[in-house]
Amino acid sequence: MASVAAATTTASAVKKEKKKVNERVAFKTESEVEVLDDGFKWRKYGKKMVKNSPNPRNYYKCSADGCPVKKRVERDRVDPSFVITTYEGSHNHASRN
Repeated sequence: MASVAAATTTASAVKKEKKKVNERVAFKTESEVEVLDDGFKWRKYGKKMVKNSPNPRNYYKCSADGCPVKKRVERDRVDPSFVITTYEGSHNHASRN
């Protein structure tokens, strides 16, 4: 019994290590266009309909080689004149400007 409990504890510890918490920063901007120029080049890799929202969420990755940063762009559910942009991670290079 003790070895089963130890194995379970070890497995849950490994799962916690795998799930890293990346730094997230979100901006809410009033804008007619969805994608705002932030000085970096992005590649769109997905689109998803979000619960309780008529607007889709778009997913982007930084196009620089090896850069881990991702961003999500969506319209505000309450006031669609606002765009919410969420960045996850830190760039490992300078902006293109």
